[in-house]
Amino acid sequence: MPALLLFAATPATAAAKWDPISPEDLAAKDSATNPGTDVEILDSRVEFSCSETTVRIHHTLRVKIYTQKGVNDRGALDVEWGENEYVTDLVARVVKPDGRILLPAKDDFHETLVMDSGADRLKKTSLAFPDLAPGDVVDFQWTKAYRPGHSYYSYWNYAQDRYPVRHYLYTVLSFPYNYTVSWFNCRGELKADGKQAMALTVHGMPAFEPEDFLPPEREFRGWVTLIRTPESFRNDDEVWKELSLIWSDDFDERTKSGSLKKKAAEITAGATTDEEKLQRIYQFCQDQLGNFDWADTPDQKTAKEKHEEAERTRDQSTRWAPEVVKAGDGTPEEINGVFAGLARAVGFEVREARNASRAEMLNIRITKGWAFLDRSHVAVKMGGQWRFFDPGHGWEPYGLLDWKDEMATMLICSDEKLSFQDAPVAPAKASPVSRKARFTVDVEGTLEGLVEESYSGHAGVELKQNNWEKSQDDTDKRFIAAVVKRLPSAEVSDLHWENLRNHVYPVIARYKVRVPGYAEGAGKRLTLAPGFFEAGQPAVLASASRRYPVFFHYARAEHDDIEIVLPEGFQLDHPSAPAKVGDPASFFGAEYRIGFAPKQHLLRYTRDFSLGDGMIAFQARAYPVLKQLFNGLRTSDSHSLILRPAETPAPLAVSPQPEAARPATAGSPTP
Repeated sequence: MPALLLFAATPATAAAKWDPISPEDLAAKDSATNPGTDVEILDSRVEFSCSETTVRIHHTLRVKIYTQKGVNDRGALDVEWGENEYVTDLVARVVKPDGRILLPAKDDFHETLVMDSGADRLKKTSLAFPDLAPGDVVDFQWTKAYRPGHSYYSYWNYAQDRYPVRHYLYTVLSFPYNYTVSWFNCRGELKADGKQAMALTVHGMPAFEPEDFLPPEREFRGWVTLIRTPESFRNDDEVWKELSLIWSDDFDERTKSGSLKKKAAEITAGATTDEEKLQRIYQFCQDQLGNFDWADTPDQKTAKEKHEEAERTRDQSTRWAPEVVKAGDGTPEEINGVFAGLARAVGFEVREARNASRAEMLNIRITKGWAFLDRSHVAVKMGGQWRFFDPGHGWEPYGLLDWKDEMATMLICSDEKLSFQDAPVAPAKASPVSRKARFTVDVEGTLEGLVEESYSGHAGVELKQNNWEKSQDDTDKRFIAAVVKRLPSAEVSDLHWENLRNHVYPVIARYKVRVPGYAEGAGKRLTLAPGFFEAGQPAVLASASRRYPVFFHYARAEHDDIEIVLPEGFQLDHPSAPAKVGDPASFFGAEYRIGFAPKQHLLRYTRDFSLGDGMIAFQARAYPVLKQLFNGLRTSDSHSLILRPAETPAPLAVSPQPEAARPATAGSPTP
């Protein structure tokens, strides 16, 4: 598909049909409705059509560029597409104010892999115009196609953009089922055109300006959705109840435990607690069952292809749990089914739990909110409470959910009354990052030594998801580039990884690093920042004000342990430890310790930081407090020490200890 896209793009451009551009729009040097904007989207159209086998969404976009900043910001088009999607008919042109038309060449199209995390693989085709200038109008068209999702799925698109949108039109050309169109965070005008066709028009949408650490954009940004609503469902309350029953019955059927009792007894033999039993079953599902979303061997890839072919030729696409155990591999959903069946076989009460991704939307308890429950988990009752598990996620260790599912509202599927429960947020200690370094610094300020970084919990899962299928060379390049980005003079060598493809143990990176000029010279003195891992990091929450709430992906804890051997003939000049920030026992805090062993010329620095323990979401009104905390953290993280030549003996503010460093804690009296 990608090669076809690249070679088909230029001929399609020449044959494309475009609506005429008004002389006023061609000549305009500023927007009449949004004065001062760099870019204005004059027209954005989405045409939706669907059969029982294929969804097609055709996009047409017309953009007016007013300024050089607009050229820089909107001088390229990025079309993203997922694992089971493909893009066709990508065409474009630039129309100059004098009416001249420029067409792109084949070399202007570039395809890249944006993200690869097993179930979520995202590719991007980019188109850049080298001759774009203020005053130009840019036209784009492309079509995205994919197979329909589950029977009650929603198909949605953003109507609001990063720049003002003068006119937006969402048209449903065909859909083989009963449906409704809804829109959020914008004002629309809906018109029906025959039994199946429908058109929604939105005028004059302002720019949507994203912020760092934003909740799901659909909570604030204008969007439109088409939802299949079977005619048998008379009202929304009935839909919730009926779907809960349907999903519950289907789940129970697939996870029947009768034939699994022997296997379950074998797996849990000798386990003395419910926790141990569940953990053994969880580990069996991840260790002994091949996961099609993480297939990385020829045998696994062959099994995945056979399964996908079977899906296309039979009505029941998801196998029952005993079938999966016998086959030894399955989809994430099937592996979750095995976990549920085995847990039920040893006496647990088990149900399916459905939710929407927290990365996409927060509140599902809205009209037709059931249409967005496209994520599935296993709910197990323990101690009278439901706990949620997802062994089908190849990298999630026992007891941890994907961060996109933490804090999400779960529907506990049942044939009884509707039941909802919010998934808990893992504490900071569940995602520890431990970093250790042993350095020397010379009289020229060059820092050199060995580093070890360890990532567990969510932090480790992210590294595994992003690198499991990449070559060792690609993984190394990405890691080294991140170090060099914050320390441009850094030279990284002998990089070695552990557990990048192991779902149980933390990811560990070991490497050598040399950073010329790390300690900056000032006359005969050197200024040294002992917090190596935070040096050069960009400011967090840097903007002066905030419009939207602040959402961190997950809680985390960091521990840094750094030793630096100072150059001969230098000593610390009135050293101090960085100031403590916040409270490590609450949702935000950092503590620092500095010690010095004069015989070894050894400086010891430790940092302990915790974020989000018990709280990862904050209203916009809390922003000033959060910003103050992060400003304080940045100040303490960049704390520097002065090294001066030891011309004459001078007392040290940090008390020496003969054989080991005695820590000096921020805020403690000087010995």
